[in-house]
Amino acid sequence: LPDLEKYYFAYSHCGLDRVGTIKNEDFEVKLEFLDRRAWVPIGRGAQGLFNKSWSYQEFSKQTYQGELFPGQPELPKDPLEWPRYYQLLLTTQGFLRNVHGQVLAAVTEAARRSEVARNLYDTIKDEINNYEEQVKAAKLAEAEAREKGDAYYPQAIREARRLPSLPENDQEMGSLVVKDPYTPVIHSMSIDYQASTQMELATASGRLWSGETPIRVFRFNPFGSETLEKADVEEKVFLLPQYEHEGYLLIGLKDVAPLQTVSLLFQMISGSGDVNLTAPEITWSYLAENKWVPFSAAEILKDKTGGLQDTGIIQFQIPATATSENTVLPSGLYWIRAEAVENIGAVPNILAIEAGAVCLTYRNNNNDPEHLATPLPANRITELTVRDGAIKKVAQPYSSFNGQQQETKVEFNVRVSERLKHKNRALTLDDYEKLILTRFPQIYKVKCLPQDELTTFESTWRRGEVVAIVILKNSNSFPFYPLKPKAPANLLKEIEQYMQGLMPSQVKFTVVNPRFEEVQYRLAVKFVDGTDRGFYLNRLNEDLKRTLSPWAYEKEADLSFGSAIYSSSLIYFLENLDYVDYVANFYPLHQTIHHKGYTERIPLFLTEDNAVTTKYPDSILVSAGNHVIDVITTEFFDPGAFRGIGHMKVGFDFWIDRPGAIFAVGIGAMEIEAWPVRRYAFAGLPVEVKVKAIICGQEYAEDQLPTQLSWSDSQMIWDALLAAGYLDEKKKGYINPDQDLYATSLKLPDERSLEDYLQDNLSQLTFAISASDFESSAGRQDEFSYTVEALYCDSLETAVLNILKAGVGFDGISQYPFIVY
Repeated sequence: LPDLEKYYFAYSHCGLDRVGTIKNEDFEVKLEFLDRRAWVPIGRGAQGLFNKSWSYQEFSKQTYQGELFPGQPELPKDPLEWPRYYQLLLTTQGFLRNVHGQVLAAVTEAARRSEVARNLYDTIKDEINNYEEQVKAAKLAEAEAREKGDAYYPQAIREARRLPSLPENDQEMGSLVVKDPYTPVIHSMSIDYQASTQMELATASGRLWSGETPIRVFRFNPFGSETLEKADVEEKVFLLPQYEHEGYLLIGLKDVAPLQTVSLLFQMISGSGDVNLTAPEITWSYLAENKWVPFSAAEILKDKTGGLQDTGIIQFQIPATATSENTVLPSGLYWIRAEAVENIGAVPNILAIEAGAVCLTYRNNNNDPEHLATPLPANRITELTVRDGAIKKVAQPYSSFNGQQQETKVEFNVRVSERLKHKNRALTLDDYEKLILTRFPQIYKVKCLPQDELTTFESTWRRGEVVAIVILKNSNSFPFYPLKPKAPANLLKEIEQYMQGLMPSQVKFTVVNPRFEEVQYRLAVKFVDGTDRGFYLNRLNEDLKRTLSPWAYEKEADLSFGSAIYSSSLIYFLENLDYVDYVANFYPLHQTIHHKGYTERIPLFLTEDNAVTTKYPDSILVSAGNHVIDVITTEFFDPGAFRGIGHMKVGFDFWIDRPGAIFAVGIGAMEIEAWPVRRYAFAGLPVEVKVKAIICGQEYAEDQLPTQLSWSDSQMIWDALLAAGYLDEKKKGYINPDQDLYATSLKLPDERSLEDYLQDNLSQLTFAISASDFESSAGRQDEFSYTVEALYCDSLETAVLNILKAGVGFDGISQYPFIVY
């Protein structure tokens, strides 16, 4: 829970009189009871919203109105329409959503006034300087004239205006950060009460047994509710709805009827799913009288999505037992549901679901042969050749796919030559590449890693394996991730299955997407006078992305492995833009590489290289989504204004704790200690643990709690690496050149792997675990203890090996310049 006084600081200091200082204890709630259109307060007063619990002693009100009240109608289905119910609401202090726009406007206006005043101040200051220079020049000219005996006629010099004072209030208000109104999130809710009654849910007819109370139990779902009535004897009945699977997709259909066929287009964003996870099995069901019933195999007529792994059409036949009048979901619709038990992250993002979908195949009617060179853009097909009165509208929302031109004579000769060479067998790496490109036209480029590169960066691969990196063809193919074109998991699997029949049976073959190494730049730019600064900031960012990743915008651009980006060529490009006057202070910030289980971030601003190159042989350099652009507002570039700690940004080019080095800075002197692998290099690496905790006497348990290694844990790993000989005994922190860092695993003392070593010393590991990991409202002063029972660290050994490999290229303190202004 944040400190709301600090959170709402801008609201209480922006000049609005009706918004005062806001504190956490100002938020109070009260409980009320609606008794036939009259609200009756429960309890004597309001209670703090952020208290750990609320206590109300009297709950003697009758909340059921039905057969006990002769002549009264039955209760409505919606509980909010009942004549009696409870409500919990805020009292005096709200979260200020109604004044957020006014606060934002006040701060924006103050910032504008401050900027106008600053510009006027700078203008008048220049006038004063100019006036003083003219007066000085006039005095010199008069002195020279008198010395020569010449007549001197002074020129009229316009007196400068007085220097105004800057409005301090506007400066302070304009610098305020207006946060969105705070929205509290309920981590958990529990109600402790005692009540008893006798009921028989099996009496769906409404008949009562002797001594029964006429009661109905409503179970609320996210989008509706249901009445718990008759249930099978062996079926468990839960008070709350049960969602045991990891992912659900609900689709409502209107204007359909049972036994009707429905075709749904699932437009997926290719490559957005996690291909490192096993694709889950998707099961489909439909809603019938508030119960989910699985579709039979005969009722799913077609599924071209590969289990929601790629764009395609799924065709259903609505079963005869499906109903549209349900209460667990909005009525009037026929509902179908897809569910995945686990690994929902492997399913790509869904851009849209369209009903009434059909797949069209291009038929050549003596058309231009170049017609298939590029996909047909969206919205080109708008009507039928022969009109049909039953069809209201025809739409083509997305571009075409899998188009291919007729093979030319040159292409035929190349294909035949390649076929004669590999004989439809995969023996050499070149054979694998040619066979994949021929069979899968949607693949743009294939690279099989040479054996000497195979184990240099991925400890899970072995020599003798064949690993193919494929790049998806992306020319004009909307939608996809333009900066990172990735092949979907089902296509990777299809390639592997195809190659199984063409290669030796003892060879292990793997197909993966390339790594994308994001490069982020920082620069200062002076726009041409008269341009809209806000508009061209975004325009410049897009133009820089277009230059760094041209394949995302132009079909002719090449996409290659192991490329390089030169700063000089980028500066030349930017300075030739018609809205840019000049560019200064241009340098790369970071190179970000996403591995399985962790992210590697290389600080490029620590080097002075003109070129940025890929670190791994299976990587492609791509542009970051956003670059850091500073605007030069003066006529000439002042280097001092764009250097030093006042210009640096935390997380970009200002790091307190830099990878690979420890800095100690003193007044008047600076001491630098730099190691390739520092003692705390492994702190922050992600792991999962099975843990039990006790907070203020309350027990908690997590089977797979995501956490990180602590600084003391990193010290333990560092000591183990030193004892195992990976770090030099004399020059601690330096890599021992005699150790093989490209082995499949580490060998720590007693020939143990890293995972075994950590499991054996589990009781000494502390991890970055806090009470708030279990209870969001827990504070630092709360009594807290925990016991870790198991550790899961699948990708930890790879991360440690990569940190050691990065330390091999350490060239001393010169690699880490540290400048203080």
